[in-house]
Amino acid sequence: MLLQSGSDLVIPDEYVVIQDVVVTDGSLSLVSGCLETKRSLQLGPVLQEQESVQSGPVQMGGMDLNPSCVIAETFMQNSGMVLDVGLGGSNPAMPGQTGFGHYGHLDVKRIHLGGQLEVSFYYGFQPEPGQVFEIISVGQFRSGEFVNAAEGDLVGGSCNVGLRISYQGTDGADVVLTAVEVAIPDPDWPCDAGTDEAEAAPIPTVTPTVTPAPVTAEDNANCRSGPGTVYPIIGFINAGDIATVLGRNEDGTWVFVRLLDGKECWLSGSTLTDDSDFSGADVFPDPPTPFPPTFTPTPTATSKPSTKVPPTPVPPTPVPPTPVPPTPVPPTPVPPTPVPPTITPIIID
Repeated sequence: MLLQSGSDLVIPDEYVVIQDVVVTDGSLSLVSGCLETKRSLQLGPVLQEQESVQSGPVQMGGMDLNPSCVIAETFMQNSGMVLDVGLGGSNPAMPGQTGFGHYGHLDVKRIHLGGQLEVSFYYGFQPEPGQVFEIISVGQFRSGEFVNAAEGDLVGGSCNVGLRISYQGTDGADVVLTAVEVAIPDPDWPCDAGTDEAEAAPIPTVTPTVTPAPVTAEDNANCRSGPGTVYPIIGFINAGDIATVLGRNEDGTWVFVRLLDGKECWLSGSTLTDDSDFSGADVFPDPPTPFPPTFTPTPTATSKPSTKVPPTPVPPTPVPPTPVPPTPVPPTPVPPTPVPPTITPIIID
């Protein structure tokens, strides 16, 4: 798929699989959706063999993740292209888990960064100091950095909380943003219920008449990515722990909370103590339900006739008999034959 000058593509709340994507100077916007490319996703023109990625011509365009996800074998961002990462919660976006409560996330094997990074806020999300957002997970290797964000720079923020970038995340190549408190915030940072970008995916809310009190877990309970057991488990709360109420679903059976470790997720109201009242909380819509796993039948192994060759018989090697020396027989002694003495007669004169 090729997006050229003046071309814009919006993918809302869907999971789309494409072989290759090239965005020359158009715009690719993912609104609470996910895009998987089987081979590569390139932001910038297709380079000739003699051109290097670093020296690609400056273009105008890019990609918005608000808040959504991209899965790719190879991701290339040439100069002049903008990657806009949307923050709408503390959990990374993945297939079936996007939009409210999540932030834009790239999951790639190989990546080159050579353009700009922008950060936008959605659904009134306000980061808190200490929260970490792994916006790019790298499986094999990364080259380059965003041209407007060196290691340790503040790349955006909200109110008095800034986002500090690092290119040495969990595996040494991941790109993470860490929320830190700043004494003098940038006057251009938003400090309200969210920026205008939130209009891209509006959420109907009811303004509470009172601020809900924290809720208390009556039992050990799982905390999920959405209000229902069909959503995956992303957290856990112990009996007796308290959680901050952020919202609830329409029928009030599930409550969206922030746990003590900062994770934001959904708890069933049946796991809370009787005095836990969140009826005055904002009403949030249900996130998209996860996609069921694709079943791939395992091929049955087919037996093959044996092709073994019988061994060639080897005749035994004859062993010569061991010679036995003859037993010597001593000679039989022969007694000497006696010789009678000779008598010489004496003659007397």
